[in-house]
Amino acid sequence: MTLEIKIDTRKQIVGIVLSIIFIIAGCVFLFNPKILGDHPFKDEAMFAISLTIVILFLALLIFLSYKIIKKTIGLIINDEGIKEQISAFGVGVVRWDEMSGFGIKKQIGVPFIIIYLKDKNEFIDRFSGLKKATIKKMQNHLERQLQLAR
Repeated sequence: MTLEIKIDTRKQIVGIVLSIIFIIAGCVFLFNPKILGDHPFKDEAMFAISLTIVILFLALLIFLSYKIIKKTIGLIINDEGIKEQISAFGVGVVRWDEMSGFGIKKQIGVPFIIIYLKDKNEFIDRFSGLKKATIKKMQNHLERQLQLAR
């Protein structure tokens, strides 16, 4: 039996709209930092802040647009385990034999599926490169669990 849970398109569209707003605002500040009048930043710092905002929200815009265009299924639960396709990490399949349990936790009103892992290090060792380094940095925060936003 397979259960597919779709990504909430409304949240994706809200994210896209907010990304576009931040990109436009970042571009305005990038090309005309004096629009704020007197500000506490030097022009170089304002340029760096604006450029960072534009780059981050452009990356988010591309990521969210890709998820909507591809009509990605968020979670696939089947006999093999749970396949996560929600986050930017894309941890893939978490097999049933790797889990010790799971639950639901709310953070800032957003429900998360929490998967408790038997051996977190064995799970992390499946990855390589930037994905592995990022997951390892978050390791202390995860505390033997994997959080998947819904």
